[in-house]
Amino acid sequence: MRTYVEIDLARVMENVRVIASQLPEGTALYGAMKADAYGHGAVEVARAAKKAGLAGCCVASAEEGEELIASGIGLPVLLLGRLLPEDEERAVELGLEFNVFDPAQVARVNAIAGRLQKKARVHAKLDTGMHRLGMDSDEGVSAMIAALGSAPNVTLEGVFSHLSSADDERAYTLMQKEKFDHWVKMFRGAGFTFKTHLQNTPGIFNYPGMGYDIARPGIGIYGYGYGFDTGKLRPALSWYARVLQVRELAAGETVSYNRTFRAERPMTLACIAAGYADGYKRCLSSRGEVLIAGRRCKVVGRVCMDLTMVDVTGVPAAPGDWATLLGTDGGETIDATELAGLCGTINYEILTSIHDKRVPRKYVGGGA
Repeated sequence: MRTYVEIDLARVMENVRVIASQLPEGTALYGAMKADAYGHGAVEVARAAKKAGLAGCCVASAEEGEELIASGIGLPVLLLGRLLPEDEERAVELGLEFNVFDPAQVARVNAIAGRLQKKARVHAKLDTGMHRLGMDSDEGVSAMIAALGSAPNVTLEGVFSHLSSADDERAYTLMQKEKFDHWVKMFRGAGFTFKTHLQNTPGIFNYPGMGYDIARPGIGIYGYGYGFDTGKLRPALSWYARVLQVRELAAGETVSYNRTFRAERPMTLACIAAGYADGYKRCLSSRGEVLIAGRRCKVVGRVCMDLTMVDVTGVPAAPGDWATLLGTDGGETIDATELAGLCGTINYEILTSIHDKRVPRKYVGGGA
């Protein structure tokens, strides 16, 4: 095996418990399992998180939802992205919950559900300030209320929105909450009974008392956060790559494509078996570090498609050793937030970029 990631499911479970501890008792957690659980493996993570009290799963596509339902997870699965027309019948058949903001879609799925003699289970999506998907006016909400009132085969399970800046913009977040509460009141005034949900991970930690029925943690389940003290959250994913060769480099010699790195002194170079096709970002060229034998070793030259070179001068490195790309070795730790800072991106992108077909997953700590 040239490279692999290790997922600590015990950490996933503990992260779920830490998140739950921030919220009022009785708040249900629906975990974001989209993007294959942020690169951690949706089925395995959902099963572990369920042991820790997870009450539902959120996905971004019908295909992601079907995978979880087919696994026998036994939890509600909610599609956060728009359900495409070609997926509507399958979603109703499977019992996949999905969001609606278009009255025409309500009419379509009502007809489909009637033909299948099933109920379509939907959550009304409100746009309170993200300006992405959802209803954003009293008129839009009124039209949806009318559509749902004329759809006997459609059950309104929830009403929800998404916070855009709960990590750093209190006034905007409270404005979103005010809009949300106003439109929720309109639905309730029309006689509907449903669950409400608004908080993401920063919304949970920065506004724990919002008091909605469901909270939707994402990045926190995997041990990361932003805009708050992550406290007891611990990253669940570690990434390792094999050292393939160790060689000596003379002063003046260059490394990798386009010779962007030139050795200023004699140095020892290790070639490790991971590159940008695996998800180790090219922006880490001559910037990132890996851990070998508990020491930080700097990336030198450009990260290649399948290989990366690092400076191991003075480090006891040999072919067959493992380099830690993400995780802890000795007293040193590299996490996705560090790599994201070097690349001008966010830890979400670092985690979801790890290519599962090239980087196998190993699971540990799966007990209750």
